[in-house]
Amino acid sequence: MPMRYTVTLSSVGNPTYAQDPDRPLPGVANMRKPVVNFIEASRVCRKYIDDNDLSSRNWSGGDVHDRSGALVAKVSYNGKVWTPEGANTLNAKPLYDPYATQDRPADPFAFDSHVVDVPEFGQISVTGCYGIGTIASVPGAFSFGGRTVEFIHGVTHLAEGGIEMHPDLILHPAGNMSISITAPKEMLNSLAQALKEWAASLEGRVLVMSNEKKDKLRTREYLTRNAAHHGAEMQRFISLSTENDVAIEDLDDAIEQLQAEQAPKP
Repeated sequence: MPMRYTVTLSSVGNPTYAQDPDRPLPGVANMRKPVVNFIEASRVCRKYIDDNDLSSRNWSGGDVHDRSGALVAKVSYNGKVWTPEGANTLNAKPLYDPYATQDRPADPFAFDSHVVDVPEFGQISVTGCYGIGTIASVPGAFSFGGRTVEFIHGVTHLAEGGIEMHPDLILHPAGNMSISITAPKEMLNSLAQALKEWAASLEGRVLVMSNEKKDKLRTREYLTRNAAHHGAEMQRFISLSTENDVAIEDLDDAIEQLQAEQAPKP
């Protein structure tokens, strides 16, 4: 099958670990690879990342060019393939998602969410459990200054039914994450009021409690699975310890027998 595209494979240093962000990692060669389609581009990128143990801040490749040299897609660190614009756009849909398979079972502990109306600005979705949560603009349904904006922001759900919004809400016009606007005070006030009313409602409290239950169920499953694993490991180590003790006893017997055989005869 003829190769239709090439994908760049490259790295840069992570300044968090005193690595040069303007140069490739030592010993990691930058290259281009021919690929047939976006699926292969994703697989090639993820193999390069895994083979070179790259973090997300080390990854600088993923540009997919067609045979004319035009940039037609970008592969992100997680292997998803995006349009060149979509790679930096909040709520964009990938051209290819390696995790979106029909055989993948639904997450039984996925949090529920609810849409809340924010007067004068639009709609947001709210999700989360006690202590942690997020609010996000409903795609295409939240605006500021006459244009659509997108955001994802943290909130804290309180057990008594309250909610606290984290400071410094950042808006992205049309979801473009290269452009950031700090939310004005009037928007924050409107958001805070809408969230306060929702969090105090029966619907809001039930949703947060239901999500808290799911979080506890997920934790129980995780702990049960790990307890079983460590229990099996403990039994294996006990068995190995017993075998080791037997081997020590056998060696003691062998040493005594050897010494007896070598002892001078009267």
